[in-house]
Amino acid sequence: MPPEYINEAEVDRRLDRLQERYVAFPVVEKRESLSQAQYERWTADVDAYDYIGGAYCWIRRDEDEAPALSESMPEEAADDGDRVLLIMGRGTSHWGVPGGGIEDGEISEEAAEREVREEVDIDCSVSDVLFAERVIGTHESTGSEVHLLYTFFEADYVEGEVAIQSSELNGACWFRELPDDLHPAIEDRAHDWP
Repeated sequence: MPPEYINEAEVDRRLDRLQERYVAFPVVEKRESLSQAQYERWTADVDAYDYIGGAYCWIRRDEDEAPALSESMPEEAADDGDRVLLIMGRGTSHWGVPGGGIEDGEISEEAAEREVREEVDIDCSVSDVLFAERVIGTHESTGSEVHLLYTFFEADYVEGEVAIQSSELNGACWFRELPDDLHPAIEDRAHDWP
């Protein structure tokens, strides 16, 4: 039986659309060798959820977009700089950016904005692509492949106050100075902050 290339054409189509719409951005390709059990898990997700990958947002809030201080707070407590919203997912010990899986029929930008609303109750607007990560899982004996696409966006804060989805997150915070324990996927962007 010849190898299958699951999601390859759809990932190509989605990448082409992003590259037509946004200024040039890096596309990182990661390859993983999959055992039979791993391959079955990956293809089960694709079959059950039409899983294609995920979309995430690096959300910046300007100093003047911070909520007003309550009357009991001293003036010195006012935000003194721009902030970025980071989350800590359950089962992890590092800070990352909000986002998640792309649902059937969604483009990456819609998925990213929806996931941010679901996870932290913040409205944001995607403005650019930071980078895309194409993950290719290859069955170790058949050569069949599963292609997934993870897109990381720059986004602007629109409105809302952080309220976490506790079934998925341990916390969320607007950071001015970034913590040391960052998810590897956002370390490059963090070097350019603020």
